[in-house]
Amino acid sequence: MSRFCSREWWSDARHYQIAALATLLVYNLGWVDFGARPLNSALAIGAALATQALCTYVFALPEFDPRSSLITGLSLSLLLRTQEPWLHAVAGVIAIGSKFAFRVNGKHIWNPAGFAIVALLLGANGVWISPGQWGSTVWLAALLCFFEMKTVDHIDAFTTPRLVEYHDEDPCAPPIVAATAVPLRLAPAVPASA
Repeated sequence: MSRFCSREWWSDARHYQIAALATLLVYNLGWVDFGARPLNSALAIGAALATQALCTYVFALPEFDPRSSLITGLSLSLLLRTQEPWLHAVAGVIAIGSKFAFRVNGKHIWNPAGFAIVALLLGANGVWISPGQWGSTVWLAALLCFFEMKTVDHIDAFTTPRLVEYHDEDPCAPPIVAATAVPLRLAPAVPASA
């Protein structure tokens, strides 16, 4: 038990994320209906943990670490909506499988839960995400569009080639050495011998 009270354990932000997501799920199931269902949530979390355990074995990882898959399962429980509970299990498998299948420099490319939700939205019938828990008024949509535009502008600033006019000297030109004026002395004219 002292492990959970140590400063090192609480310095990992994933523990706070697990606590926040679990609190939201318990709050949803107990008091306010965000739309998450107990069976769907259990299947999403269970499938995510089982897939992580399987991939730990298949890819010969040193130890099973449930934190990332638990975050993914909890996120799927809160975000994904479908009438078919088995689709939550499929989402958990797709999410954790994508972490191992799509990697660059040892890091997964996409948010696993987001990847699974998009994959199911594109490939399965009866799957949706409910914006109800996040607010469904027009201002929220406008705010999200604003942030999206600011993100695109920010990315655009780094990816768009620009023509720039420089007023500095050409750094590649050879240096110009200033000539110093040396007075010339003219030699006396020598008369031509006749």
